[in-house]
Amino acid sequence: MVVRTAKIEIYGFSPERRDAWKRLAIECQRMSNRLWQIWLCHHANNGSADKLRAHFDEYNRWKETKKGKKPEWPVSVLEEPLTKSADARSFYRILSAEFPGVHVRTRGLLTNAWQSLLKKRKSSTGSLPGWVAILFANESLPSFTHPQPIPFDKDNAALLKQGDGFVLELRIERLEDGKSVIERCNLMLNKRKCNSVRTIVEKCISGEYAWKGSNLVFSRGKWYAAISYEMQPISHANLDLGKKMIIAFGRKTQQRIRIRSGSYGFGGAGQHIGIARRRIEIERRQRQDLS
Repeated sequence: MVVRTAKIEIYGFSPERRDAWKRLAIECQRMSNRLWQIWLCHHANNGSADKLRAHFDEYNRWKETKKGKKPEWPVSVLEEPLTKSADARSFYRILSAEFPGVHVRTRGLLTNAWQSLLKKRKSSTGSLPGWVAILFANESLPSFTHPQPIPFDKDNAALLKQGDGFVLELRIERLEDGKSVIERCNLMLNKRKCNSVRTIVEKCISGEYAWKGSNLVFSRGKWYAAISYEMQPISHANLDLGKKMIIAFGRKTQQRIRIRSGSYGFGGAGQHIGIARRRIEIERRQRQDLS
């Protein structure tokens, strides 16, 4: 199933909250950069580049003879100290200590999205995985120089319908005492051109569409909620291979369809073509008279 995204403008919040979201977007930028630093420091301390080079040499020798067991990878892209939340060296512990004002779910969603991109990353040249190319210094470490989208999902947000309007309830910040900041913002869905998006939000609220990880995005001076959702697969009726449909040129219509239940014409009699032809002929004669 394909995950789609609907972008909805947010309105009705104070300038203070607008500035707070901008600060939070900068925190997301810093967290993304920090994840790369933590990951690279771990592999540098672990000597992962040297282990991988030795592995490739051993693999090339094995490839020539095909004797013995195929060499296994000595390191993985994400090892246990980084992903084990109880470990002080993990992403979770380090980000919690350095970014206490960000909601724990927001930090988790950002970390999960970063890990997914890291695993799928490809090198710009060659066949090495992208993370191996970085460890071999074939490529530089990616960096984020602009504020990043603020992630949220149904675990730290809620879509609500209030009267004729729609509200997005967010918990993306945390106070010094550990309590979450709960705030509500209005979604601009009362315009006629928003009918299709409003239907999507209603189906997300009813549960007909599965609500997936979403983001707060700042663009051209406005904040938007990028709501991601997944539609249920559409069931199609099985085709009957024994049935046939024949399309042919008709005498009184442009085409005719002939199926088991009968014959049907469509496309009109083509009278509009004759009208257009006569109009062109009249214009041509008028130009000749003027020349």
